[in-house]
Amino acid sequence: MEAGLQSSFKGVGATVILQGKQGATGELRLLADFADILMGHTARPGTRIQYLQHFPVHRFDLSNELTINIVWGPGVTLGLVRDKRKQGGYLAAVSGFAGAEFIFHRVPVTVSTSFSADLGAHMTIRNRYDNTMTYYEYGLRRAWYPEIGIRYRF
Repeated sequence: MEAGLQSSFKGVGATVILQGKQGATGELRLLADFADILMGHTARPGTRIQYLQHFPVHRFDLSNELTINIVWGPGVTLGLVRDKRKQGGYLAAVSGFAGAEFIFHRVPVTVSTSFSADLGAHMTIRNRYDNTMTYYEYGLRRAWYPEIGIRYRF
């Protein structure tokens, strides 16, 4: 098991890695979403919860001190977020990511870098009879924002 922090221009939050069978692992992220905050359009962050399944692509054992894992995987994202200057609304999306994990053996620390995308729907609720469901634009627009994580291995 690993636990730590995830940071990006998309948002920041906590992440937990749970070991699975045959090298696959699951990652659970609880993030404060920065949509429109860094641009100054709002002052309140949204909230996202994301689950990603990690599948190993390749493992590089560079030395006794460092291993690099190339990983990718699908996932799901749910949240209460803003989308491109729209009011806050509900998010439901299918996710995907690709990244690299730098596993240090002398200290129980893993540093990761990745890119992730969300393809889904954003529903804004104005009142009981005025709801709008649209494509979640920030899901693919912000896919190129790098994500950096640091986790402690237990």
